[in-house]
Amino acid sequence: MIKAKLENGVEIILNDGEWSCADPDLAGMLNNSQEYWRAKDDGYYPDSGSQELVAAAKVLAQFGGEVIYITSDRYVSV
Repeated sequence: MIKAKLENGVEIILNDGEWSCADPDLAGMLNNSQEYWRAKDDGYYPDSGSQELVAAAKVLAQFGGEVIYITSDRYVSV
């Protein structure tokens, strides 16, 4: 699970490959962006220690934000 904060202050969570946040429209945009990157890279991020972290980095670069927390706990809420 990766928790991040966008430049506008909205906190978002990437858990098991799916983004979530308090705004369902934003969550949809984040997930669509992630699907775009996954398709563009054939769903594979070579030489990465954490595919979820690489996916988060690509989406956060597009939307503007930073990772603020990483854990193996799968059940953390926004």
